[in-house]
Amino acid sequence: MIEFITEAFGAIATIIVVIVGYMAYVFVYKGKSFKQWLGREGEGSVASAALGVGSVVLIAFILFVITSMFNTAKAESFKNGTWFNDTSVFIGIDHTFKVSPQCVAGGTDDYGTSNLGVDQNIWRSVNSVFDINFQYTHHSCVLGKDRNGYDAIGIKFVWFITRN
Repeated sequence: MIEFITEAFGAIATIIVVIVGYMAYVFVYKGKSFKQWLGREGEGSVASAALGVGSVVLIAFILFVITSMFNTAKAESFKNGTWFNDTSVFIGIDHTFKVSPQCVAGGTDDYGTSNLGVDQNIWRSVNSVFDINFQYTHHSCVLGKDRNGYDAIGIKFVWFITRN
């Protein structure tokens, strides 16, 4: 449990570095007005980011507890595959080639799209080539005003071409 908490703080610190780095790109490199952003879109963006990151950490913690219970008893069935092998959290920033479908056009940054979520392994083949995972995903505008942000859950099939 202590290891999870330590790693969560490390993950949050890394996320903050990524977000600050992207803000430097938008406000320094692209020359957008930070003061104007704070007045128009900033408050909502900061609240949305905090809610998104907090939700992902909470979901990761819940899945950590659940998978910890299964981790000691990996089932050897379905052609000797294993169940509930790992849980991962992801966060990223995509820079679209055109205005992002998640952003209102004309905002401070209408090209940056955030993607964050949780992958929970359900089953892995015995040779570790195929995974079936549960996935929760959130997409929204990073620094601009949201237009089509969304949350989704689903099942994902992963084929590992190479895996160490």
